[in-house]
Amino acid sequence: FMKNKEKMYSEKDIILAIEFGKRGQSFKDFNMYFKNENRDESKPYRIFNTICSYFKVHPEEVKERNRDKKLVYVRKIFSYFATVYFYIKQEDVAFIMRKERSVVVHYRNCIADWIDIKDEETIKDINNLKQLLNNG
Repeated sequence: FMKNKEKMYSEKDIILAIEFGKRGQSFKDFNMYFKNENRDESKPYRIFNTICSYFKVHPEEVKERNRDKKLVYVRKIFSYFATVYFYIKQEDVAFIMRKERSVVVHYRNCIADWIDIKDEETIKDINNLKQLLNNG
C-alpha cells in the first residue's frame, strides 16, 4: 500500500488497518486516523496530547502496557474527559489508548468515584485541565 504517494505502509500500519476492518471501519476512516494521529485538528488526539503534556508524559508511553501509577492515572483522566466532557465514543477512546472499551469504562468510573469523594488531587487536575482544554 502507498501512503501519501511517497511512503509505504509499515507492518504496524497494516495491522492497524486490519483492526479498523475488524471494528467495521472503512479505509477512509483508516486514512483519517493517519492524517490526524498527531495533529491538533483531531479533537480526540488534541485532548489526549494536551492531557499527556499536562502530566509531562509522552503519548506513546501512555499507550503502552506499562502499569506505572502516573501512566495509569493519565489514562483514567483521559478516559473521563473524553467520554464525560467531550462525548467521544468509548470505542474511540479505547482505540487511541490501545485498550479495550471495558477498560475505558472502568477508568472513567474511577475518576467519577474520586470526584464523588472529593479527592483533592483529582479535582485540582480536572479543574486545571478544563481550563487548558477550553482555551486550546
